Amino acid sequence: MKWSGLILAMVLLGAGCTATETPVTAEIVVDEEVLLEERPIEAGALTSGSCQDAGGAWNDCGSACRGQDADVCVTVCAEYCECVSDEECPAEHVCTDFIEEVGICEPV
Repeated sequence: MKWSGLILAMVLLGAGCTATETPVTAEIVVDEEVLLEERPIEAGALTSGSCQDAGGAWNDCGSACRGQDADVCVTVCAEYCECVSDEECPAEHVCTDFIEEVGICEPV
């Protein structure tokens, strides 16, 4: 008898409670013109062009945690110039932080 009263109370109290989901309708608007705008380049900054001109290989989406001793790494891209020697880096950069014989160009 106790159980039936408890079940009846739960049904009556829960009858008025309904969960509703609100659909996400907001759209994310991306201004493609802004994405394509040239960003100002600082003098001596490492760029895709300067990397490739020196003989390096530009990586648009390398690990952001390269060169860091961390147990956890964020999953975002980091741009860098890959190299096997200092000769493949632009002026005032050296090839360092080697992983499997491939390094990255870093400022001196």
